[in-house]
Amino acid sequence: MTIRTFCTLAAAIFALSALLQLIWIVMHWSVTLNGVDVPFWVSWIASPWRAR
Repeated sequence: MTIRTFCTLAAAIFALSALLQLIWIVMHWSVTLNGVDVPFWVSWIASPWRAR
């Protein structure tokens, strides 16, 4: 794997993660992990937009 391929793949993964975070925030989706509801404020902590 070349460095260009690696960077493209990493960028795509991070972009997908950011998009899912944004959708989770906007759509107010609930997330349950192992039977425990994840509070909505967790999405703001994990969000890449909070630093701006």
